[in-house]
Amino acid sequence: MRHNVDALEKVSAALEEARLECEAINRDEQLFDWSMTQFPQLEAMMQAKDPYEKLWNTAYHFSLVSEQWLHGNSVLFFFLLLLLLPFRHSPMGVRQFRLVPSSRTALKPARLSSARPGPLA
Repeated sequence: MRHNVDALEKVSAALEEARLECEAINRDEQLFDWSMTQFPQLEAMMQAKDPYEKLWNTAYHFSLVSEQWLHGNSVLFFFLLLLLLPFRHSPMGVRQFRLVPSSRTALKPARLSSARPGPLA
């Protein structure tokens, strides 16, 4: 894949060099008060190259980061897994909270001894 990206960079450089040469030719023609030459094939080649350049650059950049996107950081995965483990026993995947009287009234996770919610304690 990198080979294709390098080849397209060489083609882009050659087309840019040709564009600069065409501009120099047009400046010379302008100095002599001649009609300026049009270079439609150069523009057509530059436009034809663009989709391929975008495709190969995107594919190459994806190949560089795909491992990270697809598998991610295993440390982060296990950290998230530990955070989500308390929710696995909860019906509907949501933790229920009840007011629990203490020295300070606070919200604490409810004990889910039955599927039917009980009165607030």
